[in-house]
Formats: sequence, structure tokens, C-alpha cells
Amino acid sequence: MNSASSGPDAPRMARRSHRVLVSLVAATLAGCAGNAPRPDLSTEIPPHEEVQAPVDRGFAGEVRTLLVSDPAAAEQLVRDHLAGDSDSPAELRVLLGDALRAQGRDTEALLQYSRISGMRGGAAQITRAYDGIAEIRRRGGDEAAAVLAELYAWDASTTGDRDARERRVVANLERLPMSDLNELRRSAATLDAGALVRTVADRRAAGEGAVVCLLAPRSGKFEKFGDAFTLGARIALRDRSTPTSGAIGLPVRLVERDSQGDVLTATNEVRAAITNDDALAVIGPLLSVTSMAAGAVSESYGVPLIAPTATDPAISQLGRHVLTLAPDPEELTGPLAEFAVHTLGKRRFGVLLARSAENEAYERAFRSAVEFAGGEVAVTLFYEVGERDFRRLLERLDDEAVDAVYVPGAAADLEALAAQLDFYEFDKMILGHGGWTDARLLDPANVALEGAIFAVEAADHPESPFRLRLRELVWQEAQEEVTRFHVRGYTAMTSLLAAIDAGARTGDELATTLAARRFWSARPESEEVILLTFRDGVLGPASWASGFDLVPKVAPSSEEENDGSSTESKTGAIPRPAGDRTEG
Repeated sequence: MNSASSGPDAPRMARRSHRVLVSLVAATLAGCAGNAPRPDLSTEIPPHEEVQAPVDRGFAGEVRTLLVSDPAAAEQLVRDHLAGDSDSPAELRVLLGDALRAQGRDTEALLQYSRISGMRGGAAQITRAYDGIAEIRRRGGDEAAAVLAELYAWDASTTGDRDARERRVVANLERLPMSDLNELRRSAATLDAGALVRTVADRRAAGEGAVVCLLAPRSGKFEKFGDAFTLGARIALRDRSTPTSGAIGLPVRLVERDSQGDVLTATNEVRAAITNDDALAVIGPLLSVTSMAAGAVSESYGVPLIAPTATDPAISQLGRHVLTLAPDPEELTGPLAEFAVHTLGKRRFGVLLARSAENEAYERAFRSAVEFAGGEVAVTLFYEVGERDFRRLLERLDDEAVDAVYVPGAAADLEALAAQLDFYEFDKMILGHGGWTDARLLDPANVALEGAIFAVEAADHPESPFRLRLRELVWQEAQEEVTRFHVRGYTAMTSLLAAIDAGARTGDELATTLAARRFWSARPESEEVILLTFRDGVLGPASWASGFDLVPKVAPSSEEENDGSSTESKTGAIPRPAGDRTEG
């Protein structure tokens, strides 16, 4: 649609152009020039001005002649003309802005350009104002903001003027880095000119592909965990690239950077990945403390950072672009409650959990799921992190005569509790999630865990088809046992690739798509939610709990993967296949 064309739509389009113009200028004055990586168009919109009768052509010509020889005199001439005019015409505002710009008074010029309106026309003045903004922004070194102003000028221009403008705009778009193209794609999405950005960005992406940065400790005391994480991500990318994967998205190039397990290094490396490598997204950097620091930087740039091994709940508060890809509490508690009520016939439940915002969210989700299934949560008991004496809490649960107890949490929070369940001969069924699958907790001698039911992602089950296949791939690649770091590297990359294959091309699109993973029609294999039980000292499918022993029972073996600095949960390892073992 041509916003400058005559007809009933012209005033509406001109008003839209004016609102965008004011937003652009206000963002400029707020300081997006130079320091900020991308233009920000969010601002309040001031009232419109009426466009008055056209300025006398002789006067306008006189001002423009003075702009070349004496811009200060041109400014004074316009101001004298404005002095007796309370409803300043748009043409005068453009002329005054031009005079101020010619004198290098860019801030004042931007203020004048921002006062242009078009309730009864004014498209020509609007495009000239955008041209002035583009020149100011380019003079200030912010090429992305300059091109954005040119896009708005194109949108407001007449059909005859668009062809010449289009060639210039496309040429300027071609010179921008991919990160700026992606941001402009979002900023200009509602404009007719947005099609120009999409065409250039898609053409560039088809040739260069998307850059994903893998940020992990590749040196220092956490090196082996970073190496495992990196290997898992590489395998996922290679899987996606195979003809049988069915992937149809744009090519993805992996850039690897070393966080060294250090906060300052992680911060510098994520910034370099975004500004130097044009990274569309960042995966890593493993530890919660480095993930918090790196996540704050990535959020400021609007680039998604996926930290699948970070467990600090505060990381989710950094912003919508920082994700852990942990399943929603509802995804895990729903199947667990339904199985416990409908299949096992449990009706009355207790909840026992370490006090934290994350666990409280799981408690609310479980309570809702139980009530929906027809059961009830009779009592919820909290304990402080680090608690070592659970006797009174267990006695309280006995007094409440519950059928089963829901106990979410990470392995480190559950380790002391697991031993005391056995010591105090607690006989209520335990319900939980992936923290319980840690080999340290699943002691075959612990009778209290017999028949426990756990709702977990397939990635957390040592004998799921996904884990068995990944075990083989890791062993073939590095002759080492699969660990949770291999798993999380693989799953983070797989989810990111799935979002890209679904059409996400900008940071905002990726963040939105990944946040909606719960509603994807097809989730990655590793994220399938499954139910397990602990029977006769081994972990197997929940069908064992209801009398259907369909799958051979394989005992989990322990794996040493705790870095000693974190309370993050880990899963049991998978034994190597026969004939693949090496000694030493």
C-alpha cells in the first residue's frame, strides 16, 4: 500500500508514518546512537499536529538557497516565520530541521523532524524528515538506524519515488552485518518495506547460514565438562545435517568459544560472539554463575542464550531471551498425577519439598493436576535447603495417612532424604522427577524407594532409546561414557535447530518459538516425557508398577561427573556395549 497516495487511506498512512517517526527520533535522543547495538523504537507517542496550508514556494526556495550559503540565516528566517504561527506547518518544521542539521546541531534537528504530522497529507514532508534522520544517524556512525529511517522513508514515499529509493535501500542493506539485518527484520516487520529486509536477509542467510555460538569451558578445571558439552552439540548438529534428518531449515555454522569457567571471560566471549561472529543464538556456558553473567549480556542484545545446565532459578528472571529449556512443571506433573490416580488408584497425596520458588511452582502444578484427576493434596511440607533431619516431617506424613508423597528436587537436595526414608522405614509411595534418577540415590538396598514413580524427560532416563543411541555415538566419537553434559549439549542444540527449521530467523522469533516448545506438534526425541519406576533395585518403565513387566530390567551404573562446585542433578550412566570396553 502506498502511504502517500491520494484517497481515503492517505491520512491514516501518514499518521502511522508520523508515529513511527516520533518513535525513531525519541529512541535516538534516548541514546541509541553509537553505543547501543541496534535501534530501539519503543517510546510514548506525542499528540499529532494538523498540517496547515502549504508554505509559499518562494519562501521555501529562499530558505533552501540560504541553507547552502548561510544555514544560520536560514534558521532565523524560518523562526521569524514561525513566530506568529501557532499551528506550525510541517514544511516549516522540515526547513527548520534542515537548517539545524546543516549547522551540525543534530539533536535540535531531530526534535524538529519529530514534530512533523500528516493528518491532511504531508507525505512528502515525512519522507524528507526521514531522509534527514538517516543522514544524522549515518553521520553519527549508526548505519543500522540510518537504514531503518530509509525504510520508513520508502514506506511513506510515492510510487514513482520508490524505485529509486529501493535500489539505494537494498544496497545499504547488503552492507549490514547479519545481526543488524535480523534486528531490522523485526523492527520493519509491519512496514511494506519489511519485504525488502526479508529478501536481503533470506538471501544472505542462504549463502552464509545462521551462526550459533557454543560457549563452554574448554580450558581450566571444568575442561572435561565443557568438552563433553561441546561434543554433544556437535553430534546434534551432525545428526541434523544428515539426509535422513528431514531438516529443511537454513544452514547452521557452529562457532566455539572458551569461557574458561570464568565470569569475566564468559561475558567478553558472549559479547564477541554477538558483535564479531553475528551469532543468532548462544548455547552455554554450563555453570550457573557464568550463565547468569553471559545471559545478562545476551539479553541486552536481544540474542537468545540457552543454558541447559544452569540451575540457579534467578536465571529465568534475566529476560525472555535467556532460557534453560527445562520442561514446564505442568508437563511433568500432569502425567505423574494421572498415572498415580487413574492407574495406581492413589487418592490422597502429600508433598515434601525444599523451599524454593522453583519447587513451589512444581507443587502448585502437581496440586492442580491431582485435583483435575480426582485426587487431593492433603498436606504440603517444606524443609530448608541443607536440611539433614527429616524424622518429624516423615512422621507428619504418616499421621496424615497419605497414599503417596510427591517429592520434586535436584539430586543434591534429595540425597540426605533418600537415606532417611530407608532408615525410618517410610512406606508411602514416592513420586518425583529426574533428580531421583541419580545413581547416588537409587540404592538397590533402599526399600523405601521400591515402587517409586518418576516423570522425566527421555534425556534423563539411562535406558531410553535416545540415551542408548547417544551413548553409541559418544563412544564412537570419543571412546568415553555419555554424561549429562553430552546429553544437555545435544538437547540444547536439537531444540535450537528445531526452532530454526520452524522458520525462526531473529532473536525474538527464536525466543518466542523456544518458549512455546510445550505446544510444538513434534518435540525432539530427547524431550519426550516418560514415566519410570524403581523396582527390585533397578529403574524401568512405569508399567512395572502396574503389573506389566514388558521390558528387561537393566541396572543403572554410576558415573563420576559432579564438578564439586554445583548442586545440579545428574543422571546415571549407560554401560558400554559388549566388546567396546577398554581397560585403564
